[in-house]
Amino acid sequence: MKTYDYIVIGSGWGAKLARGLADAGKSVAIIEKDKLGGTCLNRGCIPSKMFIHPADVMQEIRESKLYNISVPNPKIDFAKLSDEVNTEIWKTSDSIKNNYESWNVKNLEFFHGAASFVENKIIEINWELITAENIVIWVGSRPSIPPIEWLQDVPYMTSTGALKNKKLPKKLLVIWGGYIAVELGHAYGWFGSEVHFFVRSGLVWAVDREIKEEFEAEFSEKYHIHKNITFNKVEFNKNTWEYTLYYNENWEELSISWDGLLIATGIKINSDTLNLDNTDLKIWKIWNIEVNKSLETNVDWIYAIWDCNGNHFFRHTVNFEVEYLLPQLLEKDEKSEISYPPIPWAIFSNPQVAWVGKTEEELIAEWVEYFKWVNKYKNSAMWDALRSEHGMVKLLFSKQDQKLLWAHIVWPEASNMIHMLIVFINFNATLTDILKTVFIHPALPENIRNAARKAKIDAK
Repeated sequence: MKTYDYIVIGSGWGAKLARGLADAGKSVAIIEKDKLGGTCLNRGCIPSKMFIHPADVMQEIRESKLYNISVPNPKIDFAKLSDEVNTEIWKTSDSIKNNYESWNVKNLEFFHGAASFVENKIIEINWELITAENIVIWVGSRPSIPPIEWLQDVPYMTSTGALKNKKLPKKLLVIWGGYIAVELGHAYGWFGSEVHFFVRSGLVWAVDREIKEEFEAEFSEKYHIHKNITFNKVEFNKNTWEYTLYYNENWEELSISWDGLLIATGIKINSDTLNLDNTDLKIWKIWNIEVNKSLETNVDWIYAIWDCNGNHFFRHTVNFEVEYLLPQLLEKDEKSEISYPPIPWAIFSNPQVAWVGKTEEELIAEWVEYFKWVNKYKNSAMWDALRSEHGMVKLLFSKQDQKLLWAHIVWPEASNMIHMLIVFINFNATLTDILKTVFIHPALPENIRNAARKAKIDAK
């Protein structure tokens, strides 16, 4: 049985962690059952944006009439785009393995296969047993599939399949309305598919209510949104390659036929693949591994980060966790607790949604005394140029000391705009601090200043 100082299960930012440990002279085994680079590179953040950006370009072209620009009907070579995206992703993933070899780090060993715990500190990989005093579990997640009758007999797409698909459906049905659903549905919609969303109560339900309403108002102008849905069954005709979904909408039994189906009902944590029943590790919720404030499990020197610990589900948070954890692993006598800064979120549909911190509804539930202001983008100097009827900035301040508590934006560039507010919040900026800032006229961030100016009235 091979013995290492550290075993890292997962190769997203786990590769960075493994390299840092190896560079420090530690012997490291890194395990990956899929392509190197993890979810973000191979089937998540990066390839999805490589689809979404061309869709945004298509949207700008098709909406150019608003600016008196006449463009012939644009068409996309969808198969070629898909090939280019996946070829580029595969090259990047393959380069990681090449980097392992070119680094010439003899104490770093890569295992390609599925890890399975035999006991707390012993892992089976490719019928070989390996062990280490220190283990970092970072296994990510996979698409969750809902229990719809006969769905298992239907060739549906998940987010992974949608990013590898080469045939653009004429009509695409999207089951659910969360982040993945609206991002990929938006992309397929502007590529030319007729897109229908089937949801229970609405789209992007986790966001602030006012932001959600603004988002839905614009998104519903472009796509078919079916609400208050319960699913009965789905059928597939192999001869016509046509699907039929039977469902209830507002208690009315209906059906719809289509040639493309995207299941986007959330994620399932991959820790259920590790045979954790053979260990003493504590599990909470659905296969989340319980950790303390040092990201350590109840078994000494076994850590769990990112999706599998249930704290946060973003690549930018695992980047933060790795930067915290590496020195903790190397300097065991100086343990400290991780302190997360305000965590930002973004949805890369069009419009985009971005926010940092809690919703107004959460502040009300927690009895926080606050004041706010919302500034619509049409009430800005850039509106005459951009001509958008939608979009807004929402700022929430503490009544006690006027500090900016949290911020929310819905707008095509929200994921960029939110960074100014992340910095304000990280540095405990007050309403006065924001109003002291000089904003370029007539740049979009003036909407933040305008919201702050109006909030000043409520602060009195």
